[in-house]
Amino acid sequence: MPDHQARKARGPVLCGAGPVVRVRDCGRCRFRFLRSGTGATAIEYALMAAVVAITAFAGLRLMGGEAGALWNTAGNSIIRSMQRDTTP
Repeated sequence: MPDHQARKARGPVLCGAGPVVRVRDCGRCRFRFLRSGTGATAIEYALMAAVVAITAFAGLRLMGGEAGALWNTAGNSIIRSMQRDTTP
């Protein structure tokens, strides 16, 4: 049986099948994880999440002042309208 078929037959790559995990087993598992497709996929998802987070942060920084000014204007108009209504 070829190696890739044997890997599929064994199922997903898991670390520490027993209650005790040895340091060398963790190293082997890490390299197996990175060689398999799941390691690459996890890294790709982490990079995409980082790009989305950086973009969202930059957008909020650029538009944060404008949004604050908009809320201040709306709040001030509400306060002025309430003061006009209560003035005898």
